[in-house]
Amino acid sequence: MWPPLHLFALAQQEVNGMGYTYSPDEDKEQEEPRHERSTSAETSLGISQNIVGLLTYMLGWATGIAFLFIEKENSYVRFHAMQSIAVFVPLTIASILAPFVPFAGDWAESQIKCTVSKSF
Repeated sequence: MWPPLHLFALAQQEVNGMGYTYSPDEDKEQEEPRHERSTSAETSLGISQNIVGLLTYMLGWATGIAFLFIEKENSYVRFHAMQSIAVFVPLTIASILAPFVPFAGDWAESQIKCTVSKSF
């Protein structure tokens, strides 16, 4: 709870002028248990899941597919493998097709000009 009133209160403090008195013990009752994520979980490869998650992006969709088949248990690694595939497959397709776009555009333009000139 911010601001930490218990740091400023010696005994009790009036809050918001409503006649409510604050007791540092109230924070202890209202605190929720903290859920800490383990960042050093091991994978089936014996490597930290953070490292394997990073490796899924190293060679694009190829490593994504590889780690998707290798890692069957760890959902963190599988998520990053699927995300790697979802990002790099469309990028690969676009990079293959991009050089042909000017050619296709020029070809379509020449066909249109040819058709228009023959009609007159």
